[in-house]
Amino acid sequence: MNDNYVGFAGTFDGQGYTISNLTIDKPTSWGQGLFGYNTNKTTVIKNFTINNVNINAEDTSGAVGGYFTYGTFENIKVTGDVSIKGATHMGGIVGNGYYTNVLDCSVVAKEGSYITTTTNGLVGGIVGYHGWGQYEISNCTVKNLSITGTSGVGAIAGIVGAENVIEGCVVENVTLTKTGIENLPSVGAAAGCWDANSSKSVTITNNTFKNITLNGKYTEVKEYEFNEVFGTPYSGGLINGGVVESNNVKENIVNNLEKNVKTIKVETEQEFSDAIANVTSEVVIDATGLVIDFSVKSEYSIPTGVTLKGIKFYSTAREGNIVYTTEGAGEKVVFENCIFDRNQRSYLMTVGSDGTCKSMEFNNCEFKGAFNLSFYAYDQGVATYNNCKFTCYDNLEGYIVCMAGYQYLYNCEFDYTNAATGDFGALKRKAVNASGTDNRHCYVELNSCTLINTITYNANGGNIVRK
Repeated sequence: MNDNYVGFAGTFDGQGYTISNLTIDKPTSWGQGLFGYNTNKTTVIKNFTINNVNINAEDTSGAVGGYFTYGTFENIKVTGDVSIKGATHMGGIVGNGYYTNVLDCSVVAKEGSYITTTTNGLVGGIVGYHGWGQYEISNCTVKNLSITGTSGVGAIAGIVGAENVIEGCVVENVTLTKTGIENLPSVGAAAGCWDANSSKSVTITNNTFKNITLNGKYTEVKEYEFNEVFGTPYSGGLINGGVVESNNVKENIVNNLEKNVKTIKVETEQEFSDAIANVTSEVVIDATGLVIDFSVKSEYSIPTGVTLKGIKFYSTAREGNIVYTTEGAGEKVVFENCIFDRNQRSYLMTVGSDGTCKSMEFNNCEFKGAFNLSFYAYDQGVATYNNCKFTCYDNLEGYIVCMAGYQYLYNCEFDYTNAATGDFGALKRKAVNASGTDNRHCYVELNSCTLINTITYNANGGNIVRK
């Protein structure tokens, strides 16, 4: 056990003996374990069992080794009640095993056992930190553990570096929990995260993963891909191609990870304007009770990835766009419990000719007046309306025009009883109009919708289907 950073060097052969009830309670000391510290390339530790482990350290600790720059761990078993806790770099066998091989080792614990990091993560059932350089974790076993950390949470390794190999391991009955809610979903059945570059990959092959549960929240960063086995790339790692995965057996991996979407509460129009101008990730903007008067205001540009809640867009004097969508941090723009209140004709949604917004969603919204629902100059967009209501003021224009793209409406109600009668050019008032304007594709699907004094009307190649 390390206090003065004097490292062990040489070979320790336990000859099959068992060490029982290893207890280390040094919450202000790092590099804790049966062997705390090693920088010797030829060090070998092998052939013994540790039964019952309780370690409370500052960081960089494990049952067998704390901080090991080099070395080999071979044929070591950790059994019984296992509790290992520290700030970061914690493992069942070794906390920091940078240039190490871990061969034929196991952590097979009793129910209720755990390994936990509290600050910076990088926690694994075998190794917390496994660095770069053609080293391996092979034929190891991890069973019956709860492993928790802020990020980099893996059943075998918290992080695994380029050129390293995880091969022939068995992981069973393990719960992995990421407690940090920001950044990537860095949790995986083999490794929480991995670090590789364009020429040097990580190899994860011929392992068995059974009854694994992944828990936690994360802020989605869309350019990174997540894999339930090897998590996500570490800072600077490859997005694609950094891991070679083959012949792994995966049975009952339960993914409970949830995206953590930040909510911003705004009360004034200036706060609303500032919020949508500074979107860098998916966000909910709660503007409940806010009214924006479009009588003199031109449209707002809303980036994808934004969900707007509770806002009322209002005007009595100006015809034109209300919302113009642009490309942002997510896949779509969502409106929840919003009111669009206009007594002039309004273009509710338009997008640029490059199709920067391909999806929109409206949940429990109300539309008062006449609206063109349009993917302007882009006919492949999809808009979904759930439980929305469309009405009109007395004797004013009342209709909707779906001008382009695909519009799907579910459980919506249209009541144009009070709207003016007559035609509007080639279209109809008191109607749901589908118009393939300028030869753009337009498809409208009404699912379980109620139409009161409202008809459906196709023009210019539009197509309305009622289901």
